[in-house]
Amino acid sequence: MVRQTVRRLRRSPGLTITALLTFAVGIGAAAAMFSVVNAVLLEPLPYSESDRRVALTHRTDTGRGGLPASTAIYFTYRDNNKSFESVALWTAGAASVTGSGRPEEVRVLRTTFDFLPTLRVVPALGRGFTAAEDEPRGPRAVILTHGYWQRRFGGAAAVGTSLVIDGQPYSVVGVLPETFRFPRAADLLLPMQPIRAISFVGPLGENGIARLRPGVTLETANADVNRMIPSVSQRFPMPPGFTQQMFDDARIGANVRPLAQDVIGDVGRVLWVVFGTVGQAQLVDSTAPFADAVNAIFGGTAGGAIISAVAVTGLQAGESRLPVPPISGKSEGPRPRLEVLQRR
Repeated sequence: MVRQTVRRLRRSPGLTITALLTFAVGIGAAAAMFSVVNAVLLEPLPYSESDRRVALTHRTDTGRGGLPASTAIYFTYRDNNKSFESVALWTAGAASVTGSGRPEEVRVLRTTFDFLPTLRVVPALGRGFTAAEDEPRGPRAVILTHGYWQRRFGGAAAVGTSLVIDGQPYSVVGVLPETFRFPRAADLLLPMQPIRAISFVGPLGENGIARLRPGVTLETANADVNRMIPSVSQRFPMPPGFTQQMFDDARIGANVRPLAQDVIGDVGRVLWVVFGTVGQAQLVDSTAPFADAVNAIFGGTAGGAIISAVAVTGLQAGESRLPVPPISGKSEGPRPRLEVLQRR
């Protein structure tokens, strides 16, 4: 079997090199990501009662999970839940810092004012954001991470000074402790300042986190979120061009899970991309050599059966120019509405 596979791969050297490089890069990326996840999440966390921190994600009845939140979801859950001590939103991005010192692009977390309290993080210097600073057109405030404070200010006094961020002056109100850890690395925290008046229904891209009340289980929290989901569309409008029926057809449900589990899922997604990429390479070659190679290389491993099935399915789909069927075997049918909701 192995000799036959080697002979076939020799006849397709371009595909062989592409496949091996893709697997090497993908597995390397997954290993690097896991090392970060392990250091940040699997090791003991510096937050009190960190097991009560959860990600507010959602799923569809077809089994698709990990759908994000939105400002409409945030306001609804924050104001009407029975399971959480606090609810917060965050997004990751970049910004430019100019003014005194050299201009630079920095990593930014835009968060609601309840983000740090939800994590039970208290700034080492200064304070966190106030509710007023998180209001639309509120005072411009910024919190520095410890590393950025050391790099930009050399550990000198920073609270009360200002930074010019994306062309606007921001007042430095706090510096995070050196022990602060979060799945997305950042240099600065900025207030998100969500606007209730223009919040729309649907998972729109913001990330939600919450802190469970004492004694509340994940099962109870998910039931509570399922109770609140219908009220989101009762309190907030649909995005332009969408109807209540479209939202109902998406059948969005709760997927509250530990924050650590939410981030570890990214490792798996890297590997799925790898297999899909290798599958696309078969658009210009035969499926048989690579199918045998996958079975020969991975067939004896713990996840070999899954890897082989996914890779071969991708190859066959590429040959026939047909969409790859879902791994579950269930037909998802047309779902353009949910995809458009996510993009918006």
